[in-house]
Amino acid sequence: MATELDACRERLILIARSIVAQSGDLQDFDPASWVDRWLSEPLPALGSTPREYILAGGDCEVVLILLRRAQSGSFS
Repeated sequence: MATELDACRERLILIARSIVAQSGDLQDFDPASWVDRWLSEPLPALGSTPREYILAGGDCEVVLILLRRAQSGSFS
């Protein structure tokens, strides 16, 4: 059975792939590896890593929004 983290990770991979496709070349980009690293990096907006946030019951939608905002440079 897929966990909330697994489901969120899959959605993040799709977003990461889309971001890179819009702004560059997907040839050497591994979205799954990139997302796995990103999930483990502390995000000040969450006060933890995205992985810890989701595992603690945080809303995946918040994490998805943060990734989209990073693409646009909008952090407000």
